[in-house]
Amino acid sequence: MFPLVAFASTSLLVDISVNPASGPAPLNNVDLTVSVSGTASGNITYRFDCTNNGSWERTHTTSNTSYTAYDLCDYSSAGNYTAKVKVERGGLVFQGTIAILVESGSVLSVDLSANPSSGKAPLNNVDLTATVLGSATGNITYRFDCTNNGSWERTHTTSNTSYTANNLCDYSSTGNYTAKVKVERGGLTFQGTTAIVVHSGDVSYRLEKLARNISEDQNTFKESITAEPSDRIEFQIRVTSIGEATAEDTFIKDTLPQLLINKGNLKINGNSSSKNIFSGFSLGDLSSGETKTITFEVEVASKEKFSFGTTGLINTVTVYNEKAAATEAITVSVERKGVAGAATGVSTGFFSLSTLALIITLLMGFLFTYFMLLRFYVTKHVMPKAFEAKAERILLRKVVKIKEEESIM
Repeated sequence: MFPLVAFASTSLLVDISVNPASGPAPLNNVDLTVSVSGTASGNITYRFDCTNNGSWERTHTTSNTSYTAYDLCDYSSAGNYTAKVKVERGGLVFQGTIAILVESGSVLSVDLSANPSSGKAPLNNVDLTATVLGSATGNITYRFDCTNNGSWERTHTTSNTSYTANNLCDYSSTGNYTAKVKVERGGLTFQGTTAIVVHSGDVSYRLEKLARNISEDQNTFKESITAEPSDRIEFQIRVTSIGEATAEDTFIKDTLPQLLINKGNLKINGNSSSKNIFSGFSLGDLSSGETKTITFEVEVASKEKFSFGTTGLINTVTVYNEKAAATEAITVSVERKGVAGAATGVSTGFFSLSTLALIITLLMGFLFTYFMLLRFYVTKHVMPKAFEAKAERILLRKVVKIKEEESIM
């Protein structure tokens, strides 16, 4: 609101506000509200001009000292607009303006997860869950592809921003698989992927990633949270061995997006630890059914690092050993709010920060998991065979030498 004053023998005080003051294009049905006070008396004439072009979209005369022009202004394209109000009362006239920010087009992104994300072959009845983010509106069409081979196993249209394709995917043999989802909404299209590890052993993990906003005094950990710049967040990771055998030498590693800053306070089962979860460390052996809980704190970057609106930050964790691996992610939706009356340029587009964060995080998680499993395989299987072959060659040469010496004698 902006208080505006005209002084004469009587005074005129005017407050102007707009709702909403900003939003994605097209921004329609914007309200303009004017409140009048001061010593001037008599009926009040309100005049409204949505774009300050000299044309009054509405004129209204009343004795009321407050008036709202509901659903008055429509802004079809992105830009910085100025609305003008003219108030007349008791021989006094005053004009004031207020800014409206219309951001460029809608944004669409999606987060895909699998349940279970790993297990012993055959791994059947895997659920795929897609959660849609962004400012795009309208019904959503979900398309699911279990093996990323271009064939959609299920298509579903709904207004819900989250949908689970229950018991959708079957994986009969061991390997690393990639499932894909394609979402369509408001003329926009976006695709997301998730990794599924199918192994031959009897080791498997259930991995849960939750969070709570400490700055908002949240006591309960949730699957997804909202935050504002500079908020303090606590993450909780629960690792459970759900296979028949003990998950030996289990490692854990977390990957933070760029705009979340590590603040430490790492705890394992409630006990403080100096270990670094971002470089990874061993949880030791987990017997079947055993759970370990890890918590740590981060801080959201300052508001200067964010565009106006909502940015999704994806935090990913991976657990693994030589036989199995699991990856889980959580989205922190960071909202930077605009200030009414402020003219601010916002650069947005299809590849927003949340989109890039999702792509990079999933790619890094997949590559890291593949590398660690390959390293374990080489260490446990390839290298011992190489050493055994070398030993056999040395022994053969010694036998030949002994036979030669015996023949001489």
